Amino acid sequence: MRKRLPSFLLRTYEVLNLGAGVQSSRVLLGACKGELPKFDVAIFADTKAEPAAVYENLVFLQSQADEAGIPLVVRSRGDLRADAIEFRRSGKSADGKRHASVPVFIRNHDGTRGRVNRQCTAKYKIEVVEKFIRRELLGLPARSRIPKGVIVRQWFGISDDEATRAVFPGTFREREAMIGTDLLGAPVVVKCKKWHPTPWKIHVYPLLNETWHPDRTIREAKYLPRREQRADCGRWLAATFPGRFFPRSACKWCPLRSNAEWREMRDHRPDEWADACDFDDAQRAADREGQKRRKFSVGLPYIHRQLVPLREADLGGEGERQGGGCGTLFDGQDGMCDV
Repeated sequence: MRKRLPSFLLRTYEVLNLGAGVQSSRVLLGACKGELPKFDVAIFADTKAEPAAVYENLVFLQSQADEAGIPLVVRSRGDLRADAIEFRRSGKSADGKRHASVPVFIRNHDGTRGRVNRQCTAKYKIEVVEKFIRRELLGLPARSRIPKGVIVRQWFGISDDEATRAVFPGTFREREAMIGTDLLGAPVVVKCKKWHPTPWKIHVYPLLNETWHPDRTIREAKYLPRREQRADCGRWLAATFPGRFFPRSACKWCPLRSNAEWREMRDHRPDEWADACDFDDAQRAADREGQKRRKFSVGLPYIHRQLVPLREADLGGEGERQGGGCGTLFDGQDGMCDV
């Protein structure tokens, strides 16, 4: 039997997915200043691997949210760094509950370059927020359905220059469909994808002045005078909070970085550079140990596209385009997920 919520809980909730980067800081602080609607809660999913500047910014955002009466909560699924290393060793996290697959580059045995599928954003960001909404915000037990009458409007700090990252609430699921029979009368079955909407959810993109609905429609919503790009967010933050630095949210050793970003870390954040290099080395050491035990015929992982240890990578020139971090939306293997 479906759990029934008390009538006072059957309403619309405003929830901000907070990455503590530039755009989501703009959205939260815009709400604190009264430019945007007040949120019922802002949720930061902590991978335990963010740069120090992100955690410093989170403390500042917490103070501003407290003054505005907006609850800001931090939840975590575990230490992504430790779990990612254990994943290379055994194929799962230390507690056996997660697949901490980081999008590292792979040197295949034939010398070609491959790429590992990214699961870290889904497991350590998206699912953490979903669990908070269901279990804590709505108070529902595990695996129960969202009651009718509940709408959750999830807010995301996706700017106009990154609009391709916006997604509708729902998923495409693969299924088999029979399209006819062959000459012998045997059924011909093909695989296709079918859209499964999330009817209780609406995605709100205030920097785009749009809401995206489960029926795959987009509706204009005039939250700000105009659509804002990342640079616009930076200018607003600089004008509203002079002298304050707002970082980009990204795990310290995330492979989705440009050479310019790696150089900045090496030259100005030596402790984080050392941690990224150590993580890079640890990935290969764990992978070698795992292959001895499991005898997998796979290549070695690297966090730099050049397929050399990070300490030895040639960081001259721009090399990679601007990378992405471990944010709260997944938008493709090579895209940005920082918010």
